[in-house]
Amino acid sequence: MQQLVSSFTNILSALTLLGQGLFVVLLFTLLVTHLAPKKKNNFIKLRKLVTDNYIAIVFLFAVVATAGSLFYSEIAEYVPCKLCWLERIFMYPMSIISFIALLKNDLSVKKYLLPLSVMGFVIALYHSFMQMFPEVLRCSEELTKCNVKNFAAYGYITIPVMAATVFAIIIVTLLLSLNTKKN
Repeated sequence: MQQLVSSFTNILSALTLLGQGLFVVLLFTLLVTHLAPKKKNNFIKLRKLVTDNYIAIVFLFAVVATAGSLFYSEIAEYVPCKLCWLERIFMYPMSIISFIALLKNDLSVKKYLLPLSVMGFVIALYHSFMQMFPEVLRCSEELTKCNVKNFAAYGYITIPVMAATVFAIIIVTLLLSLNTKKN
C-alpha cells in the first residue's frame, strides 16, 4: 500500500510541477493578450485555444483534483483537516458543474466557476502558508492539524500546494475566456 501511495504522490507531484509551469504560461498569455490585443502572435492563438476549450480544461483539472483528494482520504487514509474540507467544498462542485456545462455546451458557466475557484484558491493558499510557517500560523485542531505535511515532494509540494495550483490554473483559464466573442 505504501508503494501505491508513494507512486501516486510522485505522479501528482510531477503533474503539479507541470501545472505550475502551465499556470505561468497562461498568466503570461493573459497579460500579453490584454496589453497588446491587436498584435498577432502565438499568445493570441493560445488564448483562442483555451477560450474554445475552457470548460473541458476546467473539467479535466477539477476531476483530477477531486480524484486525488479522494485517493488521499480513502486509499492512503490521510485524515483531512478543516481547511482540506473547505478546499473540497469548492473543488468538488466544479467537477459536476463543468461536466454538465460540457454536456450542454453552457458557456455561461464561468460565472459559477470563477467564484468557487477564487474562494478555493484563497483557502488553499492560506493552508499552504500555514504549513510553511507553522510557528506563525497555528492550527488548534485536535484530530488533524492543518499544518501537518503528509509529504513534501520536491521540498515544497504538499496537498494544499496541489490544490492551490489547480485553483490557480482554473482561475487563469476562466479569465482567459472572458471578453471574447463567444461569451
